[in-house]
Amino acid sequence: MSLWLKCWGSSRLALEWSQCWETMIFECAATIERALYRRGIEVLRNRHILLQEHGEVLPIAGVDDYRYGADPERALRGIPAGAPTILLGHNPRLLESVAGRGVGLVLSGHTHGGQVNLPLLGTIYGRSPERLRFKMGWDRLGDTQIYVSRGIGTIVLPVRLRCPAELPWLELMPHNEVGSVGAASSRDENLVSVQ
Repeated sequence: MSLWLKCWGSSRLALEWSQCWETMIFECAATIERALYRRGIEVLRNRHILLQEHGEVLPIAGVDDYRYGADPERALRGIPAGAPTILLGHNPRLLESVAGRGVGLVLSGHTHGGQVNLPLLGTIYGRSPERLRFKMGWDRLGDTQIYVSRGIGTIVLPVRLRCPAELPWLELMPHNEVGSVGAASSRDENLVSVQ
């Protein structure tokens, strides 16, 4: 009985901490969103905008974080069929839910590229190409391309090893096929143009 109560108490504390943490994240996100809005910066949380120039339209959709309410269906709702859509999403795990739904390019981060890449051991994701898929750089799932940036931050430890920070410069190129976004070149010479 004593053991059960201790476990129940620990679970209850963990649940309360989890709820507190999620509440704090939502409140912080809302505060940041309001501050950006006051400065004329649109935040795309489960919605999209249509960029228009010279009669051309480019839908840009954005979703909330994968663990905290990402709703790609809502973000993509109302985008004209066949439009070359770009989706901004923090976590690359959302790729599977948007591939084949008219999204030509997903821009993502979250993984820090593994952050620490130890010789012989690799990153926390491993070192094989299969384990590193969708964790950094260019990839594709069906007709949808993805670029996962290593970013400039760190998590847990303020260290990077053999996984340099990056601020990618992407140049979008027109593509002949309807519904595709021709991605890009980069100022990072390790990246290749993918079309």
